[in-house]
Amino acid sequence: MGKGKKELIGVKIDDLLKKTFSEEIPSGKNEVSKKISMLKKELEDCKKSLENFDFIKWEDKKLFEKGLKYDEEGDYPMASFYYILALEKNPKNIKAIINLAILYYEFDIEKRAIELFKKALELDPDNKIAKENLKILEED
Repeated sequence: MGKGKKELIGVKIDDLLKKTFSEEIPSGKNEVSKKISMLKKELEDCKKSLENFDFIKWEDKKLFEKGLKYDEEGDYPMASFYYILALEKNPKNIKAIINLAILYYEFDIEKRAIELFKKALELDPDNKIAKENLKILEED
């Protein structure tokens, strides 16, 4: 073991990877070429999918607006998702709190709706929408 590492016979893994993922893959019909082509396509699809997740970088106002769009279209689960994301970015987003509370009420999660209306009033004691809705829910 004294003089240094001996070179082994075979293909180095770096050379194999470069060849495998290079653009110059032979377009033959053998199984390896097919699998490599499929893998490259999957990698491209993954890259495109990741680009669809750019909403993670959005500010709370943009997330709220996206939620509002889904809300108006009647897609309440997606609207809730975006309102929750907006609140993750900014827990003081009154509009997201109120709209999420209304959706919770629509989903028959009245207790959570009440909690959110109360939270909205802690942040903005004069908020008429939160006051009115909380009054309606607490009358029962």
